[in-house]
Amino acid sequence: MIQVLLTSSLLILILALLRRVLRGRVSLRLQYALWALVAVRLLVPVLLSGSSAVSVLNAVEPVQHQIQAVWSSGDGQPAGTEPAAGAPSAPANSESGLSARPTQTAPQNGTVQPETPVSAAPSPETAFPLRTVLAAVWLSGVIAMALWFLGVNWTFRRKLRAKARRVELPGCPLPVFVAEGIPSPCLVGLVRPAVYLTPACLEDPARLRHVLAHELTHWRHRDPWWSLVRCLCLALYWFDPLVWLAALPLPPGLRAGLRRGRLA
Repeated sequence: MIQVLLTSSLLILILALLRRVLRGRVSLRLQYALWALVAVRLLVPVLLSGSSAVSVLNAVEPVQHQIQAVWSSGDGQPAGTEPAAGAPSAPANSESGLSARPTQTAPQNGTVQPETPVSAAPSPETAFPLRTVLAAVWLSGVIAMALWFLGVNWTFRRKLRAKARRVELPGCPLPVFVAEGIPSPCLVGLVRPAVYLTPACLEDPARLRHVLAHELTHWRHRDPWWSLVRCLCLALYWFDPLVWLAALPLPPGLRAGLRRGRLA
């Protein structure tokens, strides 16, 4: 996870800088391809080896090994390390070299009572290790984000179906609907996409032509699927501000859809 966060963060920072420096000089197709690298790195966490002398992974491997050693130790101390100087140690028997054990005391009646085993109470670190706590927090955030995205999309689709009516537009390869109350025209749907228009679009033929061209461009570029990939990245990496930075600077139409959590 640490390696994925480091490499993806470096990619996002580089691409964000290039996007600002080369604004208007790079084609949209190339921009999609570059940001697809970030999405692949986030969603396909393949471990890379830092074999190069200048690889950024060389800086994270010692830290990653140290964290894994601490997590693998039961007492919060890296595995394989000696106790700290001055730490109390168990007394040893001077004759046999074995650890001293509690002695049994014979009661006055002459019978010997067996020893009562003493079980040490688990410490909070042993009962709830750091890895378990962090994993629970991360999983809770993932579930909350996924439910939010699903809820927003389900609510929006339900409102569209209640208010939309089908219109026939010759030459349009997608179904077209007119819906009251939507803020702007949009393309909705992954498997069966459809164009939803505002009533004002039908009143102006020139505006209708431009709106259809805009929404059909989203359809040809598979933008609803790109929105799904962005939602997956945001749900899995909800704690990473750089992932939000990579997802939010979008064209106005897609940015508005993402703010509403819609796959459109």
